[in-house]
Amino acid sequence: NMPKQIQLLGSPLVSRLVSLPMKDRMGNLRFGLDLKALLTKISGENQPGTYLLGYRKIGSSTQRDYARIQVTDLSLSTVEEESAVNFVVTSLSTGAPVVGAKVIVEGQYHWKNSEKIWQPIISGVTDSTGQFRYVHETKIEAYLRRIVVSHEGDVLTLNPAKPPPHFLDNHWYSSRRGWLAWLARDPHHIKDQPVRKAHIFTERPVYRPEELVHIKGYLRLRQMGSLIYEGDRRRSLVIDGPGDKKWTYPLTFTEIGSFYHKFDEKDLPTGRYQAIIFDDVDQERLASVDFEKESYRIPRFEVQLFGADTVPMDRGFTLTMTADYYAGGRVVGQEVTWQVTQQPDRFVVPTEYSEFLFSTDQRFSDGTPFRATGITKKEVTDENGSATLELNPALESDGRSRVYVVEATVRGADEQTVTAAKLVSAAPAFVLGLKLERFLKDTLIINPEVLALDHAGKPLEGLEFGLRLMHRQWHSYLKESDFTTGKAEYVTDVVDVPLIQQTLVSTDEPMALSFPVEAAGVYVVEIAAQDRLGRRQSVSADLYVAGDTAVTWEKPKANVFETTPDKTAYDPGEVANLLLKSPFQKASALIIVEGPKANQYHWADIENGQGVFPIPISGDMTPRVPVHVLLLRGRLEGVKMDDESSI
Repeated sequence: NMPKQIQLLGSPLVSRLVSLPMKDRMGNLRFGLDLKALLTKISGENQPGTYLLGYRKIGSSTQRDYARIQVTDLSLSTVEEESAVNFVVTSLSTGAPVVGAKVIVEGQYHWKNSEKIWQPIISGVTDSTGQFRYVHETKIEAYLRRIVVSHEGDVLTLNPAKPPPHFLDNHWYSSRRGWLAWLARDPHHIKDQPVRKAHIFTERPVYRPEELVHIKGYLRLRQMGSLIYEGDRRRSLVIDGPGDKKWTYPLTFTEIGSFYHKFDEKDLPTGRYQAIIFDDVDQERLASVDFEKESYRIPRFEVQLFGADTVPMDRGFTLTMTADYYAGGRVVGQEVTWQVTQQPDRFVVPTEYSEFLFSTDQRFSDGTPFRATGITKKEVTDENGSATLELNPALESDGRSRVYVVEATVRGADEQTVTAAKLVSAAPAFVLGLKLERFLKDTLIINPEVLALDHAGKPLEGLEFGLRLMHRQWHSYLKESDFTTGKAEYVTDVVDVPLIQQTLVSTDEPMALSFPVEAAGVYVVEIAAQDRLGRRQSVSADLYVAGDTAVTWEKPKANVFETTPDKTAYDPGEVANLLLKSPFQKASALIIVEGPKANQYHWADIENGQGVFPIPISGDMTPRVPVHVLLLRGRLEGVKMDDESSI
């Protein structure tokens, strides 16, 4: 038992009375006991070691409490993959990776439990990047008991039964299971397993009974980020029709995994049909599509709607309906029913301005879901076979873009109805565009481009708008809190310091501007203007200017810091620049790129609170790729360390 084990250690190397550093203070206090001088006497200055410390209160009790103390410069982090573990050993003093450190995971087999035998289960040596990778190939039967990391006489011993917090889905969680306990399960390789993808479609949803149906489809295997055609494998096209009718056709695929079939059977009944890609080997439905066969009578007249396709939101517009007989003449004095519904819409950026950021009309709403009232109106056609409808988007409850779906139904003398429909997009009277390079590495000059477009997406000349350039800063200050807890609480305010403010007039092409700045940091460019109803349109974008000067960010919460890419989407072959907004002025960052085939590990240095890491984008990274960053800071001389030495 423990008392006997302590007695076997013999006389202590140090035994003395020690005064507490806060003996004259009262209340619930937190303090630390400086043991540096005592440990130096035993092992020498700044030497690693493991010690057993016993302490008791003089005169009040004979009972002594003990604590095990490790003095080490080693730190261990694990990155757990689907079927592997990456052990990362770093230095506590510098935060840098440790090369040549030995990692041993010891375990105890259940069938030797009575003998208390601990055996090395996993062992390895860190490489030039301070990492040792263990591939989980077979289930580990042993119960993990100890993790030992050693390097040049320094030893770090950890208990897997008391694991550190783990990071998942951008949050830290307390571990409920033992460290690396999942190694006791059989290995699985979900990422390696191919996933079958299939798609089938027709060129339209409704056909007349005598019309042929064009059916096309694709079949792929998605594996490790690549799309692969399976090759020769028996598959069929099955078409189910009304009255329990069924047709089966063998499929022949091209070299890219596509097929085409012309469905042209005779004397087909009307109703709903379904086309299915069927795997004959696995007896599995892969994809399906519905279409209909319907008979209909050709009308005697046609109905047409005329009006603008796109209108501004700050004024009304008119639609005109005309009805004409195919044999000639106007449809006069017949009933017309107008039906108007609305759907939410968004401004479509012209392709030539795809690199611009544009203002949106969401700012004109109160944040509630899109709501719109329908309109139903009845009248009769005039002597010209026409009718008109007036709509005014300026009277809507908010100024969000919308699509008016206008249907005009004319009932003929034979009671047959003919309907014409038109979509009218109501867009803001103008939108402001801003093109800005989000990362500047080798210059202190910001060169934005600004542009104004009308509701139709054409350059708008003569619009007066304001421009502001601001330097974004984060100011943190102590918050009044319960001092007895001994933990400081901070509040961070975002302060945008104005640098430049101008009034400009738009031209018929993008305007190139230039603004020099003096220091590295985050800057914000904003442009704004008002429409004829007084509604304000604005667009702003921030950018990061790299440099030699120090940069501060918002104080992180819950040991999580922010990373930002320079764009929201990338094409294969481009390079994504990942900005690391480090809360530490100097640190080391381990970047894990979770690629489709395997994880990629990279180290990056943080200087002046900033770091930019380039990630080449490959085609197999679609549609997205996860990136994780582990930030480690070394010890600071003359500064008391808290529990936030790493994020």
